Amino acid sequence: MQKYTQLTYEQRYHVYLLNKQGYNQTFIAKSMGRNKSTISRELSRNTGKRGYRHKQANRLADERHQEKNKAIKLTDSVKNYISEKLKEYWSPKQIMGRLELDKKIKISTETAYRFTNTCAISIRNIENAMAKMIIEVGCLIALTLMSAPVLLMLALALATGKLTWLLVKDTKVALPLLLSVRVGYILHYPLLIKPHKMQMTLSINYSLHLNIGSKP
Repeated sequence: MQKYTQLTYEQRYHVYLLNKQGYNQTFIAKSMGRNKSTISRELSRNTGKRGYRHKQANRLADERHQEKNKAIKLTDSVKNYISEKLKEYWSPKQIMGRLELDKKIKISTETAYRFTNTCAISIRNIENAMAKMIIEVGCLIALTLMSAPVLLMLALALATGKLTWLLVKDTKVALPLLLSVRVGYILHYPLLIKPHKMQMTLSINYSLHLNIGSKP
């Protein structure tokens, strides 16, 4: 496939003359050795209210080219800025607009969405790792107590986060609030996968209180 190249100023002047004389796009394209789609694109994008004029067409093309060059790659400072705004639940479009307005930095839509998706994946990986760690700790405690009922109730507590009381060999064991996800602070990573824009962070509260006493 032939790579598309911009028309030069002289070529635009040629298009202007032939178009003004009433020649169709096919004829203009053949006379210049260019593809018809190139001429069609040129006329559709660079025609003003007074028709196609080569000077105006060249200026419009230059302006678009300059705007395209303003789109930059993500630097560390821009990445940090985007990450902070994601934690505040800004959308990629909001972040792009604020970057351009405040910092005079323009990034492409594709770049912005690709980076935000990467951040979301990283956060989910952290959450999965933390959840796995809590489950492993819970199982270790249950195995240490050497009690199948404790293992069962511990799993229930991990799943529900509710206070659980049980009797094991005449010993009262309290397993209050082994795991809860609530508004709070740990790692300060927002749960981006939540459907609503709520200021939520992952908070893991782990506590184990053993109250040993006689039969109740």
